[in-house]
Amino acid sequence: MQNLKNEQTLCNTALNKLEALCRENQLTYLFQSDAYPISLTLRPDTSLDGQMSLLEEDRRPPHKNTYIRYTFKGEKDPDVRFEGSMDLSSKTLATAKTLACNLHYAFLQFYWASVKHGFAPPTNMPRLSD
Repeated sequence: MQNLKNEQTLCNTALNKLEALCRENQLTYLFQSDAYPISLTLRPDTSLDGQMSLLEEDRRPPHKNTYIRYTFKGEKDPDVRFEGSMDLSSKTLATAKTLACNLHYAFLQFYWASVKHGFAPPTNMPRLSD
Protein backbone atom coordinates (compact mmCIF):
# COMPACT_ATOMS: atom_id res chain seq x y z
CA MET A 1 0.00 0.00 0.00
CA GLN A 2 2.93 2.34 0.70
CA ASN A 3 4.05 1.85 -2.90
CA LEU A 4 0.70 3.15 -4.11
CA LYS A 5 1.04 6.23 -1.89
CA ASN A 6 4.53 6.83 -3.33
CA GLU A 7 3.12 6.68 -6.85
CA GLN A 8 0.40 9.17 -5.90
CA THR A 9 3.08 11.51 -4.58
CA LEU A 10 5.01 11.16 -7.84
CA CYS A 11 1.84 12.10 -9.76
CA ASN A 12 1.15 15.09 -7.51
CA THR A 13 4.69 16.36 -7.90
CA ALA A 14 4.46 16.16 -11.69
CA LEU A 15 1.05 17.88 -11.70
CA ASN A 16 2.23 20.67 -9.39
CA LYS A 17 5.19 21.42 -11.66
CA LEU A 18 2.93 21.42 -14.72
CA GLU A 19 0.44 23.75 -13.02
CA ALA A 20 3.27 26.14 -12.09
CA LEU A 21 4.51 26.20 -15.70
CA CYS A 22 0.96 26.87 -16.92
CA ARG A 23 0.47 29.72 -14.42
CA GLU A 24 3.77 31.34 -15.43
CA ASN A 25 2.91 31.19 -19.14
CA GLN A 26 -0.87 31.80 -19.10
CA LEU A 27 -1.66 28.25 -20.23
CA THR A 28 -4.23 25.62 -19.35
CA TYR A 29 -3.70 21.88 -19.62
CA LEU A 30 -5.72 18.74 -20.21
CA PHE A 31 -4.16 15.37 -19.39
CA GLN A 32 -6.20 12.67 -21.13
CA SER A 33 -5.47 9.28 -19.63
CA ASP A 34 -8.82 7.55 -19.98
CA ALA A 35 -8.16 6.27 -23.51
CA TYR A 36 -5.30 5.28 -25.78
CA PRO A 37 -3.17 7.13 -26.61
CA ILE A 38 -2.50 9.15 -23.47
CA SER A 39 -1.99 12.83 -24.26
CA LEU A 40 -1.29 16.19 -22.68
CA THR A 41 -2.70 19.29 -24.37
CA LEU A 42 -1.56 22.81 -23.51
CA ARG A 43 -3.69 25.76 -24.59
CA PRO A 44 -3.54 29.51 -24.03
CA ASP A 45 -5.57 30.60 -21.03
CA THR A 46 -8.71 32.14 -22.52
CA SER A 47 -10.23 33.00 -19.15
CA LEU A 48 -10.76 36.66 -18.30
CA ASP A 49 -7.65 36.66 -16.07
CA GLY A 50 -5.56 35.11 -18.82
CA GLN A 51 -6.73 37.67 -21.37
CA MET A 52 -6.11 40.57 -18.97
CA SER A 53 -2.50 39.49 -18.46
CA LEU A 54 -2.00 39.52 -22.24
CA LEU A 55 -3.27 43.10 -22.37
CA GLU A 56 -0.83 44.11 -19.63
CA GLU A 57 2.03 42.65 -21.67
CA ASP A 58 0.75 44.25 -24.91
CA ARG A 59 0.47 40.86 -26.65
CA ARG A 60 -2.18 39.71 -29.09
CA PRO A 61 -4.46 36.98 -27.81
CA PRO A 62 -3.91 33.64 -29.55
CA HIS A 63 -6.64 31.98 -31.59
CA LYS A 64 -8.99 29.84 -29.49
CA ASN A 65 -7.99 26.67 -31.39
CA THR A 66 -4.28 27.10 -30.63
CA TYR A 67 -2.64 24.21 -28.77
CA ILE A 68 0.39 21.99 -28.27
CA ARG A 69 -0.38 18.29 -27.86
CA TYR A 70 2.03 15.64 -26.62
CA THR A 71 0.77 12.17 -27.53
CA PHE A 72 2.28 8.98 -26.11
CA LYS A 73 1.97 5.94 -28.36
CA GLY A 74 4.55 3.74 -26.71
CA GLU A 75 7.69 5.45 -27.93
CA LYS A 76 10.08 7.02 -25.49
CA ASP A 77 9.46 10.50 -26.87
CA PRO A 78 5.94 11.77 -27.47
CA ASP A 79 4.57 12.85 -30.82
CA VAL A 80 4.23 16.63 -30.67
CA ARG A 81 1.60 18.54 -32.61
CA PHE A 82 1.33 22.31 -32.80
CA GLU A 83 -1.84 24.06 -33.95
CA GLY A 84 -1.83 27.83 -34.33
CA SER A 85 0.92 29.89 -32.75
CA MET A 86 1.88 30.82 -29.21
CA ASP A 87 4.70 32.98 -27.90
CA LEU A 88 6.70 30.49 -25.84
CA SER A 89 10.45 30.39 -25.36
CA SER A 90 12.46 27.34 -26.37
CA LYS A 91 13.21 26.80 -22.67
CA THR A 92 9.48 26.75 -21.89
CA LEU A 93 8.83 24.30 -24.73
CA ALA A 94 11.63 22.02 -23.51
CA THR A 95 10.29 22.19 -19.95
CA ALA A 96 6.76 21.42 -21.15
CA LYS A 97 7.99 18.36 -23.05
CA THR A 98 9.94 17.13 -20.01
CA LEU A 99 6.92 17.62 -17.76
CA ALA A 100 4.67 15.83 -20.26
CA CYS A 101 7.02 12.84 -20.20
CA ASN A 102 7.25 12.91 -16.39
CA LEU A 103 3.47 13.10 -16.06
CA HIS A 104 2.98 10.21 -18.47
CA TYR A 105 5.53 8.09 -16.59
CA ALA A 106 4.02 8.97 -13.19
CA PHE A 107 0.53 8.06 -14.37
CA LEU A 108 1.70 4.71 -15.74
CA GLN A 109 3.48 3.94 -12.46
CA PHE A 110 0.32 4.78 -10.51
CA TYR A 111 -1.86 2.81 -12.93
CA TRP A 112 0.18 -0.39 -12.62
CA ALA A 113 0.69 -0.02 -8.86
CA SER A 114 -3.11 0.21 -8.52
CA VAL A 115 -3.59 -2.96 -10.56
CA LYS A 116 -0.88 -4.76 -8.58
CA HIS A 117 -2.63 -3.94 -5.30
CA GLY A 118 -5.99 -5.15 -6.60
CA PHE A 119 -7.64 -1.76 -7.13
CA ALA A 120 -9.58 -0.83 -10.23
CA PRO A 121 -7.26 0.85 -12.73
CA PRO A 122 -7.51 4.65 -12.46
CA THR A 123 -8.77 6.61 -15.44
CA ASN A 124 -7.34 9.97 -14.39
CA MET A 125 -4.52 11.49 -12.42
CA PRO A 126 -4.75 10.92 -8.68
CA ARG A 127 -4.71 13.78 -6.22
CA LEU A 128 -3.79 13.40 -2.58
CA SER A 129 -6.19 15.21 -0.32
CA ASP A 130 -4.59 18.02 1.65
